[in-house]
Amino acid sequence: MHATWAQTAQCFEALSRISARKEIIKQLAEYYATLDQEELIYAVYLSIARVSSESNGVEMNIGENILLKALSTFSSSSVDALRKKMKESGDISTIVTVSSRPRLFFAKKKTLSLAGVFVALKEISELTGKESTLRKTQRIAEILTQCTANEEVKYIIRIIDGKMKIGLSTQTVLCSLALAFRKKFPDGAIPKENCAEKEKEGSSAETAARTVIIGAVDKEGQIEWSEEENKVMDDIKEAYSQLPSFDKIIRYVFSHGLSAVSTTSLIRPGYPLRPMLAIPEKDPETVAARFKGEYLVEHKYDGERVQAHFFDGKVELFSRGLENTTERFNQLTEPLMKANKTGVPFILDAEVVAYCRKTKKILSFQTLSNRKRKITESNADREESDIALFIFDLLFLENSLNKLPIQERKRILKESFSEAPGEIFIAESYKFTEHNTERLNAIFADALAGGCEGIMVKSADAESTYEPSKRSQKWIKLKSDYITGLFETLDLLVIGGYTGKGKRTGVYGGFLLGCMNEDGTVQTITKIGTGFSEAVLEELSKEMQEHTISIPQTEITPGSAPDVWFKPVAVWEVAAAGFSVSPQYTAGMGAIDLPDGKGISLRFPRFIRARKDKTPETSTSSEQIMDMFRASQQ
Repeated sequence: MHATWAQTAQCFEALSRISARKEIIKQLAEYYATLDQEELIYAVYLSIARVSSESNGVEMNIGENILLKALSTFSSSSVDALRKKMKESGDISTIVTVSSRPRLFFAKKKTLSLAGVFVALKEISELTGKESTLRKTQRIAEILTQCTANEEVKYIIRIIDGKMKIGLSTQTVLCSLALAFRKKFPDGAIPKENCAEKEKEGSSAETAARTVIIGAVDKEGQIEWSEEENKVMDDIKEAYSQLPSFDKIIRYVFSHGLSAVSTTSLIRPGYPLRPMLAIPEKDPETVAARFKGEYLVEHKYDGERVQAHFFDGKVELFSRGLENTTERFNQLTEPLMKANKTGVPFILDAEVVAYCRKTKKILSFQTLSNRKRKITESNADREESDIALFIFDLLFLENSLNKLPIQERKRILKESFSEAPGEIFIAESYKFTEHNTERLNAIFADALAGGCEGIMVKSADAESTYEPSKRSQKWIKLKSDYITGLFETLDLLVIGGYTGKGKRTGVYGGFLLGCMNEDGTVQTITKIGTGFSEAVLEELSKEMQEHTISIPQTEITPGSAPDVWFKPVAVWEVAAAGFSVSPQYTAGMGAIDLPDGKGISLRFPRFIRARKDKTPETSTSSEQIMDMFRASQQ
């Protein structure tokens, strides 16, 4: 029996009344376990208000105005009246109900299925062209008219708006998915050839699944995960870090069994993985304390992190946010294919930089960021600079290499790839077998003189594997900002703007910034108004106009509201002299080591640059900021 949209919406509504994260994970897992393969894919994506993996580039991309027009068509209320109700209620998903429909829509409708909603929303997201706005408006109204209960309407609107508001982050959904797999396939392995027959006829595995209890409750009434449950959650998180695509992971488990996930690498060319990240440190002396054995030192290039994938006779490039950037940096694809001596599929971890071939120097990040995001016939020949690629790691060469130590990966990289002058470089590594502050400082100074932003220091012992998506203790970064007294740089979300006055009349005079916590809620952290040139401020103000919304998508404290709210999609790199505790901001609020009613704020924040290569999911999280705050108190 196919899952209905009503059942899915009822599950979401039940989750909205739960505050404990473990209970949310448990209840969602119970629902996921009732679904077949395709329905599970649909439910998982809709749980995080998506219709595909991030690397596919398919977003709902429905603005507030289009959604209000669709709700107006559905309810026969004016857009102005709906906008007023939205501002009063603070929630666009509750301003219309099933009873809002005109009587002509009350004819008997076919039951709306989970699959039907997913397919319809995916089709809406893919509409393009001259009439796309009108067609999106009509299609949204059509699907809403098929709803039979208010929660069905509410969660379709929330998915389209991109905010579920029920405490579901990607990590939460991964935990629920893992526990659903364990309940659905308790023996760990499902033979591919008879999986469908088992589901149809009712197998011993299916019978066993009914007896699997998710999350045992202790004497205090709290949910406690078993060792096996923790393991399967870790396995699925690891699988997602290697292959960040829910549909591919779900299909893999259904065809290969749950136990195969922990024994097989899912890294494969064509599907970008989230990169391994470094922990920032304040001075070179900390390196000696961090690394006891061998380590490598590399220049930290001031560009955009990319993965280069070679498969099916072509090269594709992906940003650290999993966006396909091949078109933007297409002049690198042919040199990369020529650089590959082996001819076999590969995945490289690298940095694209602006580069002057005449002077053989790396240019500023600003020069790179000024390049067009999309290449067209009109701008193809008008780029201000050339670009070059500095390769520093090899993750796949016919097979996955991420479990090899870094020095072995580097050896294979140098054997398998050649450089192309002015285009493709293999980053130089300096090996340290014992700590030498003088040598480290010399490399740091050389990096800054060469147009880099600092150095990377990487553990080179036998355990120096590549850990996708992790901010690992095995890598640290030292940047010039840390040395010159700016305590930290963070990648923060732009969530509000303040009307400019005086010299800043006509642009925003300041901005409210925030960070995302583990359940996807955006929290405020600081107001920023310094570090902008007039030209940059004008450009950023214009860009942010495209993201204005009527109601906030963030936790705020009384009196902290800006003049204009933005959808939290833009990421800016910000430097600060330190942290302070403040009742005005909500970042980290509720943490055990913060006073009641107070959050974290930044001291002397300064704008560094817009990070168009980053997404909200790859920005600095509330949890990371709390870790930085605690470290600063020691």
